[in-house]
Amino acid sequence: MKIKIFDILPPKEKRKEIISKKVHKKISLKKFPFNLLIGLILIFGLGFLIWITSGFYSKLFLEIQPKTETEVFTEEIEINITQSFPEFENKIIPGRFFEVEKEKQQIFESTGKDFTKEKAEGTIRVYNFQNPPRAINLQSRTRFLSSEGGKIFRCPDKIYLPPAQIQEGKVVPSFKDVKVIAQEAGEDYNIEASNFSLPGLVGTALYYTIYAESESPMTGGFEKEIKVITEEDLEDAENILKESLERLAKNSLKDKLPEDFILANEFLFIEDFELSCMEEAGEKVSKFSCQAKMKLKGLGFKFSDLEEIAISFISSRLPSSKNLDRQSLILDLFPKNLLSETGKMISDLEVKVNVYDKISEEILLSQIKEKSETQIRNIILKNYPQIENINFNFWPFWVKEAPNSLERIKIEIKP
Repeated sequence: MKIKIFDILPPKEKRKEIISKKVHKKISLKKFPFNLLIGLILIFGLGFLIWITSGFYSKLFLEIQPKTETEVFTEEIEINITQSFPEFENKIIPGRFFEVEKEKQQIFESTGKDFTKEKAEGTIRVYNFQNPPRAINLQSRTRFLSSEGGKIFRCPDKIYLPPAQIQEGKVVPSFKDVKVIAQEAGEDYNIEASNFSLPGLVGTALYYTIYAESESPMTGGFEKEIKVITEEDLEDAENILKESLERLAKNSLKDKLPEDFILANEFLFIEDFELSCMEEAGEKVSKFSCQAKMKLKGLGFKFSDLEEIAISFISSRLPSSKNLDRQSLILDLFPKNLLSETGKMISDLEVKVNVYDKISEEILLSQIKEKSETQIRNIILKNYPQIENINFNFWPFWVKEAPNSLERIKIEIKP
């Protein structure tokens, strides 16, 4: 007995399902191999790029620091304003005069000490009570003793006292107002109104009939310390102004120097200096003013000329196996004569410079090509004791060996 089984889907729908499954299966089979292919291509391309770069474009920058030692050389040179060009063989370089003028005014403190004194003074009324009446003459500088503090005052002039008068049987004294000055200076003599006796008349009848009194205080007496200008003050003022102007003039000269020119302090001289002060020594003032003017002149020269002349005579003395480091040059000049209007200066030039043994770059290049960093270090350690330190810079970063082309290996010697 045969039984037929029919799909529950209609024939048309079933056909669509079968087609869909076949397509999906086909796509699933192709997806994995395609991604793998792309990955392989990328890996191969990257490897090829690395191979090409490493083999044909890699570079090595080698920085070498040699061992150095300091050498000192001294040579006599001449700087001359009549010279137009450097003469390295004769050790002469051209010079040029520069000058500037500066002036300055300054206030200074007086340091001397003195005392100023003034005597108190005032007016007193001198009475003549003499009976029987008669005129009295008192000589200049007659003393008057105050009852207030017992201070002596003197009258600088002669005093004439007319006779007293008798009125209604009574004696009416005559009087004279006179100026008196304290015997000594100081504030102690600034006394209030007082009565006065005349010590010079003690022991005579006149002592009781000649007297004086004041109606107002004595004033003006004092004694105080004041400042005075000394000779040392004026000398100090001159030195201070001189130093200040010299400093200003030096800075001004250096500012106006052309490019590459230098002006050492030893090559400067003061051509003119004038000083004037408003006050004189001995004047009693706390401050005084002085004004000064200075003309400064200097011999300048090109630093490059000095440097070249130094290198010239150093090179002539160095062994052929040595090199010098120009960056380490230290130059000092020691003049042997005073600079004058002639513009010629003889000076000792002391040069300090670092020197090192020469390194043959050609031989070193031939030894390190296609070598690793470790191998290069061993080669240098074994064959180049004059090298103190080395720095490597491979390019690109994954390269581990020096290129086989010498043109792509760069050596830089940095003392």
